[in-house]
Amino acid sequence: GARIDSLFRPDDRQNLHFTYNYGPVTDIDAIEYSRGAIFADRFSFRYTYNLNQHESAYAELNYNSYDFDNEENGWRIGHSLQIYNSNGRTLRRELHWGRSRFSNQDVPYTSPKLQESVGIEWNWGRDLMHDDTLHHILGINWERDYPDALALDPFYRIEYQRSFSKHQFL
Repeated sequence: GARIDSLFRPDDRQNLHFTYNYGPVTDIDAIEYSRGAIFADRFSFRYTYNLNQHESAYAELNYNSYDFDNEENGWRIGHSLQIYNSNGRTLRRELHWGRSRFSNQDVPYTSPKLQESVGIEWNWGRDLMHDDTLHHILGINWERDYPDALALDPFYRIEYQRSFSKHQFL
């Protein structure tokens, strides 16, 4: 796969973020597809406004073009609040709501006519040696792939971020 990421900051409060990603579809049905990997071109454009030093809101538009002549158009809005930041430890709360529409449901992977998600995440970060960071993320999503019923999706994940310089990390 390939990824292009571009960030433009016209001032201290605003960010314009464009992302292009080409890679395999990670849906479980797509992974088990007997004829090989299924790929997608994914585009997103996000506008973020920093309300103050600890709080921001964003609006995002997405367009994805999948194999089998399927397209996804969607949007997402969200809010982030930095609750705590001291002595190399952080606590941040994220809220989001998003909807996507798919053009083709007759494909070998999950492709509902309408997909909706509302969720909250709590992210505890801890600085390690050499500007590395360990994140513990606890969240819950309420998701719906129409016409299916609403599903509750709680999750917990650990992320390790390795910093190489001011704007480069893995």
